[in-house]
Amino acid sequence: MLVSRDDDVGRGVIHPKFSMESSFVHFRRRVSAFIRGPAVGLLLVQLLACASARAVPADTVIALKYWKSQEQGLDAPAAEGVAVRRGNDVDVLWASNVRAYVEQSTLDGVFRNSWGKSLLETPTGIAVDPLRGDVYVCDPGSLKRILKFDPQGGFVSTWGRPGKGNGEFQNPNCLAVGENRCVYVADAIACDVQKFNSDGVFQARWKLERAPGLNLSPKAITVGPGGEVYVLGSKAPEASSKTVLVFDAYGRYLRGWNSYTSDHGDAYSPSAIAVNGIGMVVIADSATRSPLQVFNSTGVYQRAVTVMANGNTFLFRSLCFYYDDYLYGCSTGSVCKFRLF
Repeated sequence: MLVSRDDDVGRGVIHPKFSMESSFVHFRRRVSAFIRGPAVGLLLVQLLACASARAVPADTVIALKYWKSQEQGLDAPAAEGVAVRRGNDVDVLWASNVRAYVEQSTLDGVFRNSWGKSLLETPTGIAVDPLRGDVYVCDPGSLKRILKFDPQGGFVSTWGRPGKGNGEFQNPNCLAVGENRCVYVADAIACDVQKFNSDGVFQARWKLERAPGLNLSPKAITVGPGGEVYVLGSKAPEASSKTVLVFDAYGRYLRGWNSYTSDHGDAYSPSAIAVNGIGMVVIADSATRSPLQVFNSTGVYQRAVTVMANGNTFLFRSLCFYYDDYLYGCSTGSVCKFRLF
């Protein structure tokens, strides 16, 4: 005969006199009642919320190639931008406190030549004409201008000056060139984009807003399929704000999204954006060791990727696609080549 002590069972006490089966039954009843309690229910809700907000673990890829500037020195030049030509050349913009230049190499980092040292002041962005191979550099130094070079690095022309009018700049920090050979220049202070033809003739201008009445300060700009212009801005704290804005070639707003509040990972300090021919959008963060974020062309999150180069997580300041699968990126003092698939 089994002895039952209701007061002890109510306190969750199991006595040796209970059979194993009886002990299990009482234990299961008490656990069930406990889980149904309001305190545990709230705890489960909170745990589920934390789990859903946690970033999805990033895939890891290893860089295929990794290289530094050929001109190493005490001033430690930083890689400010990277652009790839379809003629199998990579142009990397290097700058330091005392010098700035463009270094040209093969797709695997074999040095070819460098140029622009006597013309560049404090350059921050580089882009290549996809049809002719001309190179454009934005230089927000004292002259606030855009410089154009031929494919061999020969100086062609320059345009822009300090100011707030059309063709004038306050801080032209990034630029892109489309298949139409038009040059799109984003200004971090004016919070706008100006469009020029390949010779620097002004064509259009539009404002950047992360939300109605709130300006978006651009960090990077690129041109995607169909001539759509993608602009990546600084972190937007408001839930309704957008860090990615997409326009047509005439500056008409098409869509946007906030990479900072994505359910699957945050770009805490967005620094670079690249879009391939099938609409894959890759966003990088330069301030932390957050992975690359991959979206489709409408802003739907796809995956997170961490790129390892020389044994370390690569922190991107600039990104560009080579056709649809290979990417090139530059960090503070190096360049890498990698694939996402």
